[in-house]
Amino acid sequence: MDPTKWKLIKDAFAAVSEMRPQERRAFLDGLDLSLRADVERLIKADHEAEDFIEKPAIVLHGGHEGDDMPDSIDDYTIVEKLGSGGMGTVYLAHHTGEGFSQQVALKLIKRGMDTGLVLKRFLIERQILAALDHPNIARMLDGGSTTDGLPYFVMEYVDGREIREFCAAEKYGLDERLALFRKVCSAVTAAHRNLVVHRDLKPSNILVTRDGEPKLLDFGIAKLLSPDWSADTDEATVTQFRVMTPEYASPEQIEGKATSTSTDVYSLGVILYELLTGERPFDTKGKAPNELIQFLLSGEPRRPSTAARTRESGKTASHASETDDADPLVRITERSDVTGVEPKRLQGDLDNIVLKALRREQDRRYQSVEEFAEDIRKFQAGLPVTATADSSSYRLKKFLRRHRTGAIGVSVAAALLIAATGISAWQYTVANRERQLAEQRFAQVRELSRSMIFEYYDGMANIAGTTELRHKMVTDGLRYLDGLAAEGVAEPALKREIAEGYEKIGDLLGNPFRSTGLGDSKGAVESYRKSLAIRQELFDADQDSVEDIIGIRNGEMRLCEGLWATGTFAEAKEHCDKSVSYTQEIERRGVENDRGAAIDSYNRASQVREQLGDFDGALDIQLTALAMTKADLAAAPDDLKKAMAVAACEVRLGDITYMRKDFAASLQHMRNAVPTVERIYEENKGVAKYKYNLAMMYGRVAAAGTEAGDANAGLEFGVKAVKLAEEIAADDSKNYSSKMNLATLVGNYADALCRAGRTADCYAEFHRSVTMYDDVFGADPNYNYSMDNYVVTHTYFGDWLVKGKKPDEATAIYTKALKMAGRLSAETQTDEQYADIYSGLGNAALAKGRTPANIKTAKENFELAKPYFEKLKAASLLSRSEEEKYKKLLETLRSLS
Repeated sequence: MDPTKWKLIKDAFAAVSEMRPQERRAFLDGLDLSLRADVERLIKADHEAEDFIEKPAIVLHGGHEGDDMPDSIDDYTIVEKLGSGGMGTVYLAHHTGEGFSQQVALKLIKRGMDTGLVLKRFLIERQILAALDHPNIARMLDGGSTTDGLPYFVMEYVDGREIREFCAAEKYGLDERLALFRKVCSAVTAAHRNLVVHRDLKPSNILVTRDGEPKLLDFGIAKLLSPDWSADTDEATVTQFRVMTPEYASPEQIEGKATSTSTDVYSLGVILYELLTGERPFDTKGKAPNELIQFLLSGEPRRPSTAARTRESGKTASHASETDDADPLVRITERSDVTGVEPKRLQGDLDNIVLKALRREQDRRYQSVEEFAEDIRKFQAGLPVTATADSSSYRLKKFLRRHRTGAIGVSVAAALLIAATGISAWQYTVANRERQLAEQRFAQVRELSRSMIFEYYDGMANIAGTTELRHKMVTDGLRYLDGLAAEGVAEPALKREIAEGYEKIGDLLGNPFRSTGLGDSKGAVESYRKSLAIRQELFDADQDSVEDIIGIRNGEMRLCEGLWATGTFAEAKEHCDKSVSYTQEIERRGVENDRGAAIDSYNRASQVREQLGDFDGALDIQLTALAMTKADLAAAPDDLKKAMAVAACEVRLGDITYMRKDFAASLQHMRNAVPTVERIYEENKGVAKYKYNLAMMYGRVAAAGTEAGDANAGLEFGVKAVKLAEEIAADDSKNYSSKMNLATLVGNYADALCRAGRTADCYAEFHRSVTMYDDVFGADPNYNYSMDNYVVTHTYFGDWLVKGKKPDEATAIYTKALKMAGRLSAETQTDEQYADIYSGLGNAALAKGRTPANIKTAKENFELAKPYFEKLKAASLLSRSEEEKYKKLLETLRSLS
């Protein structure tokens, strides 16, 4: 059979299998005769042999439903089947470890549904969940494949109720329902900022926990707004056979047109309509598929207040239950459609808000979920909303509702004033109209700027090759915001947006900690200083604001990172220490969801101390961070992000012990981190930052292994590190940080090759490394990131050239290293660099032949190296190899005397 036709048959079968018997006939009537005959044969075979293709039907909680349920999958013991859909089955599972037991929901792709398209959708869902981190989105905990190759992923088990049922059971009124709905909007906005459109928003995909927190589920047909999606997935095919829920689908979904963030706005509008009225915007009960589609595309929804009044009077049609299958991670309870919302409270603004979200034309809806939620917030605060046409009478009405005291007096005074000044009132109307147009323009430009700087920037951050494009987007967006700020607007929210915009500009210009950089480290520092000035102003104005203390902490940390990249370590330390102080205050206030940034601030404070040679101070702070991350992981052993935080601290401890010359301890810390970093990468291969993390992880293991005398580790992990770093640099040619990291890793690998006796390969790799270093530093004279690595790589190369009897080339390489060491900040710990360079220059001079001139040059360089070795020895910072080098230097000096 033609593969395309088989895919259509299988998708149609999956759709009809989800339906109740009374719905199937109408659906089949809408198919062409050939396709219908094939689907009916599958249905018949399915009844005769349950295991031929698993039937995608919702299974309510309780009962195992068949003998095909596995006893366990990897480390997860299967308890029962929670539900089954067209693509996969969800099981309740237990995961037991040392001292803990955890309930989880495990989603497994169904045997027989593992076609190319379904597998792609399943893996995309897994990738999406791994990248999303929001308190109102169900977290992904783990992922893998069964022994027979079926992929699965593990999520937190949400023990809650569907949002409509929860509101009814808890007797939520209007304000409570709106507050809950805004939390759902926050989750969807977070997905959009990661360039993810959900495309299947409906009440059954929103569960509410006992403490009133909604959790967004089921990204099974979500769309990634990235090049990978359109390359090999036909959107029309994805939407063709009910891999959406028509009652909640937007017109563009139903028609198979391109979807966008406004698609989710529409679905949220349907959900809000239902929460407020107990009805859907359209009565779809009993309609055949073709009739249903035409009705949804041409009908106009009633105003929510009208629907609520009709329902209240008992004249409404019965509420059709959903025919869609959920991703049921919850015990389903009896439905109740009582809303507890008075119809008259929906009149006016709420009618307009809901109907604006439900516009058939995408460009007439809210342009973002955030804008939708903001109008709801304004309604709750008694402020004018954008969905209602502006007028002076409307604004006056809103004002009087907010300020009822004195309303009569105001009305009388206004009447007298208007009676006395009719012409002035006309002039006011004209001026007010102009002001409204200006306000509308302001809001539109601001929204455009915010989208460019925050939504699209964040979503593209993990797509390779977008550095230059993101820089242009942020720069353009920031120019708009600067223009708005120059108009004298003092609104704190706008100031926060501008501050965050400057931070993102700095990240792109040259911040190696953010894994990006165009090489303008000086420009990055200037941008961070602008941001911090705004953050400081906001914090000084309201020191009780949690948002602003977090903002100033982040601003201090960003400036610390920028100064670190320019080699200004003493000033960087001041800002890192301030960041830690603010972090400690945030912890004292009991702020939730700040742990990641808190640990970052400790990490930065440790790193800058390491650069200043305060290895003991760096170690103390890093051990504090490690204790924090381990405590977090102990509380949630299956949380990959918490495991990653532990791994990052292990890496930092590996760096510090490496600098303390305890190479065995460094290698052990690095090896501790490898499994977690590999696992994260394997499950997120399309995410650039995880590839970067793994490359640097391998590089650290290789360097520590080489110094610890483990030649196999040096070569094995060196090759892996270089391979990944080459891919990263090729993906984004404008990213200077990627080029610098590749140069460093190639240099480390070259050193390992020389130690293994592969001299020719060693020299070739060293030459490649120093060429890449020269390219980066030649392009940006202010670029100081990794200058110490430049010095170390050149010094190692010089040492091996001397051993290979190439003293002239060695001298040239040492001279470049010496010049670069002079660029290192005076506050940077450079004793080891100078000791190695001067001793190397002395050895190179003698290798040229023991002429009086060469002996004189050698002695001068040895004498220059001697005090640096002595300082290192006094501080107990000489490694075995450095001790041997110093011992040989003293012996040579004695022989030359």
